[in-house]
Amino acid sequence: MMKWLLLAVVIVAVLWWLGRNRGGVRAERRSQQAAPGESPSGPTPPPQPGPSPEAMVACAHCGLLLPQSDALPSPDGRERFCSEAHRQAGPAAK
Repeated sequence: MMKWLLLAVVIVAVLWWLGRNRGGVRAERRSQQAAPGESPSGPTPPPQPGPSPEAMVACAHCGLLLPQSDALPSPDGRERFCSEAHRQAGPAAK
């Protein structure tokens, strides 16, 4: 008797699991049938633009790349440096 009861519980559990997975497939089919750009709950908002990339410049002394906003300009404004020490040392000799 116990063997049949255990078998019935296993069968019910398998059927419940299959029905649960099948319900997920139904929801997926419904979302695929919706109009493009819309979810079943309504239209999706457009993606928000991220921060724009910043220009990178090389230090005139050591060649380190850093964002232009972090670079220190030379007195004449033509070259950029990564630190005050490199700005005082000047551009590297080529």
